Amino acid sequence: MSIVQILFYQPTFNLLIVLYRAFSDNLGLAIIVVAVLSRIITMPITKKQIKSAEDNKVFKKEYDEIKAKYKNKPEEQKEKLAKLQMQYLPSQLGGCLPLILQLILLIQIRNVIVNLVNNGADAFNSVAYPFVAPFPPGAVINFHFLGLDLSKVATNIGLSNIPAVLPYIALALLVGLTQFFSSKVLMGLRTDPMEEEKKKEDKKKKDQDKKSSGPDFSESMQQANKQMIYFFPILTSIMSMGFLSGGAAVSVFPSGISLFWTIQNLFIVGQELFMNRKKIGPGIRNFDPKKMFQLPKLKTNNFKQLKNGGQKKGSDGRKNSK
Repeated sequence: MSIVQILFYQPTFNLLIVLYRAFSDNLGLAIIVVAVLSRIITMPITKKQIKSAEDNKVFKKEYDEIKAKYKNKPEEQKEKLAKLQMQYLPSQLGGCLPLILQLILLIQIRNVIVNLVNNGADAFNSVAYPFVAPFPPGAVINFHFLGLDLSKVATNIGLSNIPAVLPYIALALLVGLTQFFSSKVLMGLRTDPMEEEKKKEDKKKKDQDKKSSGPDFSESMQQANKQMIYFFPILTSIMSMGFLSGGAAVSVFPSGISLFWTIQNLFIVGQELFMNRKKIGPGIRNFDPKKMFQLPKLKTNNFKQLKNGGQKKGSDGRKNSK
């Protein structure tokens, strides 16, 4: 076995089977406990990632200030931006570690479930620790949990069989929804004390952007991150339904994986709400679901100018003719 299998796959497999037996052959409960335990173990790193998201907000603010302050001094601006990036780069790179660990655990859980489906109990017997009893010959793994077969996805059941496929669709939508909210949390879903100030700066920055000949890298990255928040949950739900299995007998994303990922996402959201309940309380009370799912608006300044016949507004707010 590889180092990754020894460090992650084998212990995950053994822990899952120990819990499976402890819960009277209930694989669903075993997956839930493994998901919670993995989040508890990585909690300090996850908190660091959330802090990194907050640091990125400060980085963006200082980045914009430097660009505005030294816009007529390109050499000095370049030097200041380089120092700023060196200051925040370690924090930004450190924020990637929890995501890497999460993906490793997700892949290992996926491999465990797929191997159980393909090879049955023998898949575990080949990696069982000496202190964990192997399965007897002919043992059958119970994949059923709350009306789901954790080894299957919606496309395995057939979309025409609505009553049978409905739980799989619900789980696929749930994993996408929880992924969306957990991504928001990890990128800093908190009440921003600089929000009003940032809005004022954005208005000033729009005028500066009109004079700028090149794109703002920082703003481009921010827009890309916003788009990924919507893209990944949709992709996750599609995979959870089995549409990207490539015709394989076993989906690349069985329902057991969807269950694992959903619990992890819920844990992240719950952890952040609890740890920062005083800070985000006002934000929750003023929460607007429509704004949460509102896609970024396209800029329409050029269309408005064409509509107004090329007229522009002066500093006093009145239209100036050509």
